[in-house]
Amino acid sequence: MDSSIQNNILNSTFNVGIYTDVDEIITTQKVGLLDEAQYKRAGEVDSYLDTKDYFCLGNGDGFSNVRCVYINGQINDFSPSNAGGVRAVIKISDITISEGDGTLANNYQVANKATNTSEVQVGEYINVPYSGSDNVCGSDNMCTFRIISKNNNSIKVVLNGLLSTTSKWADDASDNITTSDLIYANVLNGFIENIDDKYITTGTYGVGMYEPGNGYTNLQNITIIANVGLPIVEEMFAGNDIDLSSSSTKVFVDENIIENPILSSYYWTMNRYNLSDVRIVSPSGGLNYNNPSSTLGVRPVIYLKSGTSTITFTGGEGTPNSPYVLQ
Repeated sequence: MDSSIQNNILNSTFNVGIYTDVDEIITTQKVGLLDEAQYKRAGEVDSYLDTKDYFCLGNGDGFSNVRCVYINGQINDFSPSNAGGVRAVIKISDITISEGDGTLANNYQVANKATNTSEVQVGEYINVPYSGSDNVCGSDNMCTFRIISKNNNSIKVVLNGLLSTTSKWADDASDNITTSDLIYANVLNGFIENIDDKYITTGTYGVGMYEPGNGYTNLQNITIIANVGLPIVEEMFAGNDIDLSSSSTKVFVDENIIENPILSSYYWTMNRYNLSDVRIVSPSGGLNYNNPSSTLGVRPVIYLKSGTSTITFTGGEGTPNSPYVLQ
């Protein structure tokens, strides 16, 4: 996380007791989880805290399970040995809001916005020019990407939607992902050829296998260097930021900013589940798996130049409805 963001995060108290008495145990730290009482006070199902994603709360049931919110908004018990969604809660210091009303259509905007790729924050959005004629990114030929991480020399971004063509992951998942796999040869390579080299750089992708109960560090046991890839399991930011559900009503996201929102309700990650299946993301943002020969959505990930190769912006606010625009 960028240091300017870290400096704005304050210590806060979190109630981590049993769900019937959440404040029986209190901890003070910078990052925590929602407690069950907070979720219920907000109205539970269909409230603003119910995003129809799966995530766990900071409370147990008093025995051996933890309390989690399922995709229907209901609270249930869940074994802590299983991998579940994590929804971070922080407390931030006072910041200056220059405009916006805090709604989806008109987000709050801080006074100081980025003017180049070195100044952006994780979670902001960038429009990247696209030269293809295949309508991947609409009639404006501007692909909207969301920033998911940054380092000294680049920022990692994911397409805010899917490519216009579904694809197999590979003919055979018995090996690790390589750039010669079918999904690379037929879909991702064709996509990246239509983005100018002056914007992109190569990056490292963790392509290790994510088996049930494995830690995220296992994903980095095997890596590849490439100029385009797919989301990896440890970056399960997916959820309703693009909302691929079959519902015609997109409650938590503006459908107009999603690239090809109704093409597919599932898309590939870069990680295998076992020797014959690959991890996929469901329409609710959950983690599942499928055979690599299946045809699913493709959500590309690229690295944009930053640091010593900073790219300036010609406009935009970094929001979903007003992304930064690369020069």
